[in-house]
Amino acid sequence: MIEKNTLQKLIGDILVLCDKANAAKYGSDSYKASNKALWNAIFALDKGAHTGLHSVAPGRYVQFPHQGGYARYIVTKVGKVNCKVTRLPWADGYKFHLESDKGEIETKTIESALAQEDIVSKLFNADAGERANALLVPYREMPGHAFFPPVVEIEV
Repeated sequence: MIEKNTLQKLIGDILVLCDKANAAKYGSDSYKASNKALWNAIFALDKGAHTGLHSVAPGRYVQFPHQGGYARYIVTKVGKVNCKVTRLPWADGYKFHLESDKGEIETKTIESALAQEDIVSKLFNADAGERANALLVPYREMPGHAFFPPVVEIEV
C-alpha cells in the first residue's frame, strides 16, 4: 500500500505532467515526450498500487468511456461504498457521469471497470495491470504495454 503523503506527491506530479502534455503542440517532440512521461508515471503508480486481480486501492488508475473519449481517474481513498478519486485533466479531461460532486465514485463501479480491463488484458495476453486499449496508450511503441493488434486482410 502506498503511503498517503507519497500518494499525494505522486498525484501532484502527474497533474503537473497533465498540464505539460496539454500545453504542448500536438505531434511535436515536446508533445510526445510529455505524454510519454505522463503515461509512464501513471502506469508506475498503478503498478505499485496493484495488489491483486481487480484490486481497488489508493493509487490505482481507472478509466471510463465517455463522449468518444475517456474520463480518467486515480483512486485516492477506498471506502466500502464509495472511493475518493482525482480526475486527470489530460486531453479533454472528461468527468464521468457517475462521479459525485464530492469527487467520489462507487467502489463497485470502479471494481467493475478494473475487472473489464483485466479481462481485455488477458484476451490479448498482456501482463496483469497492463492496459490493452490502444486509445489509452498514446504510442504503440511504449514498451510493456499491450495494444490491440493491427487488422490484417486475409485473402480468401
